[in-house]
Amino acid sequence: MRNKYNLRLHKDIDVLRSILDRYFERAKNMISRNDPFIKPKLIYEKPIKGDLLVSVVTPVYNAERFIEDLHKSLEQQTMSRSVQWVVVNDGSTDGSLDKLLEIAKMTRLGSMKILSNPKNLGAAVTLHNAIQNADSEVIAWVSADDGYVSENKLEDDLTLIQQGYQLVFSKRTLIGTSPVDIVADVELNMGKISKFLYLSPEHKLLWLSFNNFLNASSMVFRKEIYNRVGGFDINLFNVDGDFDLIGKSLIASQGKLAFSDTVGFLRTHASQTSKNQLEMYVGINLTRIRFANFLKETGVIKNGTSVVFDILKEIVFEGANSYRLRQARTSRRLKSAVKTLLQPLRNFLFQKQRWFLCRGGHWEIFLPYLHHLYKLHVLDKLTIFCLDRFGFVLKPSSADIKIFEEIENLSESYECTESFDLFRRNCRV
Repeated sequence: MRNKYNLRLHKDIDVLRSILDRYFERAKNMISRNDPFIKPKLIYEKPIKGDLLVSVVTPVYNAERFIEDLHKSLEQQTMSRSVQWVVVNDGSTDGSLDKLLEIAKMTRLGSMKILSNPKNLGAAVTLHNAIQNADSEVIAWVSADDGYVSENKLEDDLTLIQQGYQLVFSKRTLIGTSPVDIVADVELNMGKISKFLYLSPEHKLLWLSFNNFLNASSMVFRKEIYNRVGGFDINLFNVDGDFDLIGKSLIASQGKLAFSDTVGFLRTHASQTSKNQLEMYVGINLTRIRFANFLKETGVIKNGTSVVFDILKEIVFEGANSYRLRQARTSRRLKSAVKTLLQPLRNFLFQKQRWFLCRGGHWEIFLPYLHHLYKLHVLDKLTIFCLDRFGFVLKPSSADIKIFEEIENLSESYECTESFDLFRRNCRV
C-alpha cells in the first residue's frame, strides 16, 4: 500500500485517542456476565396468562418520548396476548421509568417486565440483561426508538422460526423521525438478496462486514443460539453489538437466515450512536478484524481468495442494490407535499449512494479492516490494484498505519472477551 495522505478520520487525534484509551482500559478490566454490579432490579412484572410465544426485549435510555409509539406497535400485533415485553431501564435521567410504569398499568400485552440497571451500563449490557430475564425461548429485539409497522410481524416471524430458521428479519423498513413522518421506505431487493442467501455462512459474514443491510430492530431468534454464541458482547460499549451478534449467530446457525414479508420502523434522530463517526470507526473495525482472525484461524479464509473483491464488486460496482427505495408514505401536510415532490431525486441519490461513498472516499471508515485483510493475504496485490482503480481509499500514510495497528492490537485483546471466547469454543467452522 503506497503512502499518499493522512486519513481524514485521524485529524481529530485527541478524541480518537480518548476512545482508544477507553477500549484499552476495558481490555485490561473485562467485565463478566456474572458480575453482580451489572445485575438489574425487577421493578414491575405482569405475569403471563395463557401461552407465551415470544419475548420482545428493549433497552431504554432517555427514551420517554419514543416508548409510547413502540408499545402501541406491540399492542397491535395479531398475537399480542402471547407476547411478553421485557424492558430494561439503563439509568435514564428523563421520565422513561415513570412512563414505562404508566404503560404497564394499562397494557393489553400478555405479559410485561420492567427492570432497572443499577447505573447506566450501555446497550450491550442492557440487552443482555433483558434477554436473561425473558421467559420465552423465542426472542424479538426492538430498540426503544423503533417499532413494528406490520401487525403480523411477530406471528409471521415465529412461523419461520418454527420452520427451522435461526434468524429472521423484516424484508421492508420505513425510516423517519416518527411513525407518521416517513422519509424513506426501504425494501430489500430479493433478486439481489437471493445471491446473499446462497452464500456460505462465512461469506455471508464477509458480505455483511461491508454492507450490513439487516434491520437489527426487526430481528427474531431463539434464545438457545444466543446462549451458544455468548450473547451480546457486554465489553463492546454501545457500538456494533448488533453486527457482532448477527455475525456469530450466522456462523453458529450455518447461515439459516430468513426474511419475512413484513415492515419494521427505524427512527432517525440526532442522539443516535451511529451519528458519532469516530466511535463507529473504532467499534466497527474492532469487531470485523476479530471475525477475520477467527475465519483465518479456522481455515475458512485462504490465501489469494478473491471473495472479498467479488463481494465489494457486487455491493458497490453493481449499484449496491441489496435494497431499493420505494416512494415514502407521507401525511397530507405542506412539508409532506414538498417531500413527495423531491422523492424522485431522493430515490435516485439513495440508489447511487454506495457509488458516491466509494468515489468520495467515505469507505475510509473500513480502511483498518481492509488493511488487516491485506495483511492476512485475503486481499492480494492485484485485488488492491483493482479496488484502487475503482476509487477505494487504499493509500494510507505511515501515521495512519500506526493507528490501524493500534486497532488491530485492540481487536486481538477483544478476542479474549467472555462472549467471543465462548463463541470461538462452541462454533468452530
